[in-house]
Amino acid sequence: VFDEVDRRWAHAALADGAESDEERARHLGRATTTPDEAIAAALESAAVVARQRGALAVSAQLLVESAELTPVVDDDRRGRRLLDAGHSCFAAGDIDKARSLFQTLVTAFPESAIRVEARWRLGTVLDETGDVAGAIRLWQEALAATDDRRLTSIIERGLPYSTMYTEGLDAAARHAEAAVTSAESCGDSGALAFALAASAIVAVLQGSPDYEALLERALRLDSGLDVLGEWCPVEVSAECGRLTGEIVRTRTLYEAVLSRAAETGETGSEQWAAFGLTSTELLAGRLGRARELLGTVLDLTDQTGLMQIPGAGLAVNVAAHAGDLDEARTLARETIANARDAHEHMYELNLLHGLGFIEASAGDHT
Repeated sequence: VFDEVDRRWAHAALADGAESDEERARHLGRATTTPDEAIAAALESAAVVARQRGALAVSAQLLVESAELTPVVDDDRRGRRLLDAGHSCFAAGDIDKARSLFQTLVTAFPESAIRVEARWRLGTVLDETGDVAGAIRLWQEALAATDDRRLTSIIERGLPYSTMYTEGLDAAARHAEAAVTSAESCGDSGALAFALAASAIVAVLQGSPDYEALLERALRLDSGLDVLGEWCPVEVSAECGRLTGEIVRTRTLYEAVLSRAAETGETGSEQWAAFGLTSTELLAGRLGRARELLGTVLDLTDQTGLMQIPGAGLAVNVAAHAGDLDEARTLARETIANARDAHEHMYELNLLHGLGFIEASAGDHT
């Protein structure tokens, strides 16, 4: 029977004969229990390769192992690796692991840029799993703790999507404008593209034609699908198209995001694109396709815990369009209560409007 020393020796021998850098790094990591930056760096490089091929869960595990072998004197490097591991976990849909990693950084690391970013990322996890108040609190703490204009822009651009549901569109617009101002002041074109996209989605919800110029400018800076999630410009372009009824263009964009997300293993973006495409297909009268896509949304909600209220609201909409009024009515009332408890006022309002549509369809116009 192998003891721990024998296992480490065996992994060291296997590392010598490994056929890939990733396999070699894995065995090296298991061959030692003491911090070693060379091995930690090899694991980090292997994680990058794994992420590029869409193996986000593998990438996250390699990064955790890399952080564990990072010398304790290098807190920044260890923290960065844990942040990247949490990001990979979140993108892959392992929400509990992502929350745990970010929480460790927020509570156990000294005040630094790493801790500020961990607050932002932990806030994103809380926001996506229904704790909007907790998310906003963390984001405000992060803003108060940094003077980094790029990071400020990143945090500010996330706030509109939460505050529009809790405080209204005027508050959302202020955060979007602050994101643009911070991005312009730091000269980061990527941050500016995403900030402009945030402003565009707020503008379209306000009924302002300014969204077209904002979106056009954002897409000039970043028109690709290399960076998904957190409302990249292409995703925002799809959402604006849905909200303004441009069904053909919107379908094309959502399908592109959905395909890319499935290819890269980014569960959150896959769910988001399926959600938007479901709504688009309802507008187009394609109920069968809408039901199919709704199944994807709800399956991913069960797996990750993400988009619980939006997913339930979408199910109400699909049921109502299908004429399943009793089912739609029951689900709408349950989801209205959940949205009220979560202080998601815009979702509550939208669901009340949907419930009115259901009752009118059933012949009750009172």
